[in-house]
Order: sequence, then C-alpha cells, then structure tokens
Amino acid sequence: SQFGYEVLLNSKKVVITEGAKVLVFNGETGIFALGIGRKFPKSSIYSTDLNARNLKITERNIDSNHDVGNVNALDPEKLSPDDHGYSGPYETVIYNPGRFDSKDLIASQLETLKNVVAEGGNIYILTHKGAGLDGITERIHQVFPSWSETEPIERGRGGFRIFRISPTPLDHSAELKSEAKKVQVNILGKSFVVETYPSLFSSSEIDRGTRLLVETVAERETGQDQRILDVGCGWGAIGLCWAMAHPKGDITMIDVDFRAVEASMKNIELLGLANRAKALITPDLKTTPIGSFDLVISNPPFHAS
Repeated sequence: SQFGYEVLLNSKKVVITEGAKVLVFNGETGIFALGIGRKFPKSSIYSTDLNARNLKITERNIDSNHDVGNVNALDPEKLSPDDHGYSGPYETVIYNPGRFDSKDLIASQLETLKNVVAEGGNIYILTHKGAGLDGITERIHQVFPSWSETEPIERGRGGFRIFRISPTPLDHSAELKSEAKKVQVNILGKSFVVETYPSLFSSSEIDRGTRLLVETVAERETGQDQRILDVGCGWGAIGLCWAMAHPKGDITMIDVDFRAVEASMKNIELLGLANRAKALITPDLKTTPIGSFDLVISNPPFHAS
C-alpha cells in the first residue's frame, strides 16, 4: 500500500485546493491520510475505513502525530448526508479499493462516494495493475455513465495507477440497484430467509464449515437459557441459525466489519429476534464491554491477514 501512497502523494495531477475537505475512503490505519494532511496543511482531511479495528488504529495514529493537526478519523456510519455528524460534502475524495475487494463491493462503495462528493469535486481512485483494472473501470462506468477518462491520469512505480472521476448531473441521476439479495436457509429443522451482501463471506448460502460447526455444537449443547456469542458474525449465519433453533437463547453477534454488522442487524429485524439478539461493531475483545457467555461459537476468517 505504501508504494501506492507515495505515487499519489508525489502526483502533480492530483489537485487539492487550499481549505478543501478531503475524504480518504478505505483509509486503512490512517497513514495515507496523515501523509495527505502533512502535504496539504490548510485542508481538512477525514479518514474512514469499514473495518472497525483499522479505524481504532487510525485514531491512535492521529493522536500520536499531533503535529499534523488537520486529520480526523471518521465513523463510516456518518458518511451519509442524512446522518447526524455528517462532515461533507467533500471537494476531493480519494478511494483506495482493497486489492481483493469484489466488483460488487467496489460498485457499492463508488455509489457511496458519488453521494458525498461536492458539486464540481473530484474522486481519485488509487489502484494497481494487478487488481483487475478492467473490472474496476467497468464498475466506474456502471456508477458514473458519463465518465470518459478511461486511461489513468498517473502511472507510478510498483504498478500503481490513479484514475480521476469528475461527476456530472447525469452521473448523479443514475442510481445503482440494491445489491442486497435474499437467501433461503434450511438448518436444524428450521427454514427462514435472510438478506446478504455479495461482498460478505458465503453470501449465497451457509458454507459447509459453518453448517458443520452449528450442527455439531447443537448435538452437544441444549442452547436453552444460554448466553451465546458469535465471533466474526458476517451476515449472521451462526447467530441467526442458533437463535431460530433455540427460542430461549440470548444471542450476541460481533464483527469488525461495519457492513457485516449492518447485515446482521437487518436480519435480526427481519426474523423478529430483536428481543433476544443483537449485533455489535467490536474493534477488539479487550476494550469492548460485551459481558460473559455460556457458549462461544466462531468460524474465523482463516485466510485473512
């Protein structure tokens, strides 16, 4: 990532005007935003990330670099103009897609950025030639139909590329269809429907590992009147299955991913479980007061860093 940061910070074609509000989306741990803040000290820089752990580290890095006084960590739940505490619109948006982010997730995030960039503002996308440039440009066209700068404005060392989007009224009138999809779940003698997002793990079904885990634990635990914790809940596969099969259990689901928790919360409401199930954003288990539990069930992301 830091090679990419260097390419963008050294670019003569990325223009940030004095006093501008700048949003760094997918800002990881805030290093990039701090570099931008130091280079453009008269602008206000906001760094956000959909991973709560990254956002917490961003806050610590900003505190540690107090001499760069124009950088702020932004809760992604305050990205919408309808949210309390909204700090936009932003004259400049810098978007750094994850190397392995799905095309659907990139399209969804571009749609979010389209709604927060100021009129006449620019969105700069920092990506890599090994990250599927054709797929990224395809998604840009999907969200911004008037986009014509199909070639990167900058090519940098290490294979990094910078694209620029200057949204027009036509782009703002184009609306991306909802990416949520319904999934039929059949497990432990129960059948129900949930909503998932394509970018979440096993979004089309319960994966075999999770099914094996839930069915095996159900053979050994009654689940009645127990406090259950689902760690790394995703869209809620473990916690929701357990709650539907055990009507007297109390379920807590946690994840570092804001989108995952949003999906779990929506499914809790859809299934009428709000009286005994909840989903929480949890950067870590050391500082988040979630209490104690009779049973912890987790299918961790073995392939995550």
